[in-house]
Amino acid sequence: MRVADVLRELGRPIAYYPFLARYLGGVNAAVLFCQIFYWQDKATSELGVHKTSAELENETGLSYEEQRSARAALRDSGVLIETEKRIEHKIYFRVDEDALERILSAGPAAKKASQDSRTEV
Repeated sequence: MRVADVLRELGRPIAYYPFLARYLGGVNAAVLFCQIFYWQDKATSELGVHKTSAELENETGLSYEEQRSARAALRDSGVLIETEKRIEHKIYFRVDEDALERILSAGPAAKKASQDSRTEV
């Protein structure tokens, strides 16, 4: 079998915007953000998208620990809203588009200055 045929059989590739890594806390955060953003329009709950860590690993290649770090970076930047439904054992993810707008408008230098001022306290 040809390499191109093997790639077609592996499923869909994941796409992300590399420039977002500078704004959101790294490549893993940008990959996870783009995946959640992709699914957000397809969510059936007003709470957002429900994805298990196993589903996200299959879709993004990010391990559980990589997902945890990426989620923390996205929450810290304000672009990811997580809603835990403990009884259902589910976490719903939603992108705060207003926060994303503020971060992208301010630029990566402003984000770095904001992070530096928080760590100095």
